[in-house]
Amino acid sequence: MRKISNAVSAAIRKWTGRWFDEDNQRLVWCFFYVCYSALLMLLGSLLFMILIDIMEDYSK
Repeated sequence: MRKISNAVSAAIRKWTGRWFDEDNQRLVWCFFYVCYSALLMLLGSLLFMILIDIMEDYSK
């Protein structure tokens, strides 16, 4: 996991052309984590709605 973290932060440094200190890096990881969890919740609710639709179709 640490290798992936280092690789991603190196890629970010390359994109922005400046070095991230620890606080900035933590902020970026927090942003990624929030986006990822929001995406997971969205997918989860979508799957749940599809499942409810299927159940309603079968109950008819």
